[in-house]
Amino acid sequence: MLFTQHTDRLTASINGIQSHIDELENQLKALRSDKSGLESELQTVLTLEGAAESAINQAQSFLNAADSMGRTDLIATFWDAMDAMKGYAIAQLPESPEPITTPEPEPVNPIEPDTTPAQTDTITVEATEPDTNPIEPDTNHPNGKQPLSVGSAAFDPSQASLDELKRYVRSYQDDDNTRHFGTLTRRTTWETAAKKLLNS
Repeated sequence: MLFTQHTDRLTASINGIQSHIDELENQLKALRSDKSGLESELQTVLTLEGAAESAINQAQSFLNAADSMGRTDLIATFWDAMDAMKGYAIAQLPESPEPITTPEPEPVNPIEPDTTPAQTDTITVEATEPDTNPIEPDTNHPNGKQPLSVGSAAFDPSQASLDELKRYVRSYQDDDNTRHFGTLTRRTTWETAAKKLLNS
């Protein structure tokens, strides 16, 4: 009988502890549920915050664009819509008016295109036979050559092109001798050398 009383007290204690554990587990489940609800609410708030920030940026872009176009009517309508939204009313922005196109004025005296076919000028070039008369070399020049005439007319350094001057001078002397008259990149150097050869 004595041991039975101890057993009953122990059993009652165990049942009390188990009841307390069950109560704590129920509280833990409630706390977990509250935690899940708060996390869901936090995610919703973050989503709303991002949407609000995006809406503010878009509104700012709209106001800047309308202001740059001078559309004060759209800006006024926008603020009216904002005021209407405060009263939980649905506001609609007016459609943008179609752009007015101004017709281009027609020319007073239009110029008709010239339909006359263009005529092509034909240039005839007569070939001149080279001078086949042998020239005796002159030992006074560095390479033993005597300055020649070009074609049927005497070589005129003043009328010759730069390439013609170079060919003419180089046929009688090298560039080292020509440098005595100046820089090889200047026409006056070659022209002076050619005149010197003709006068020698």
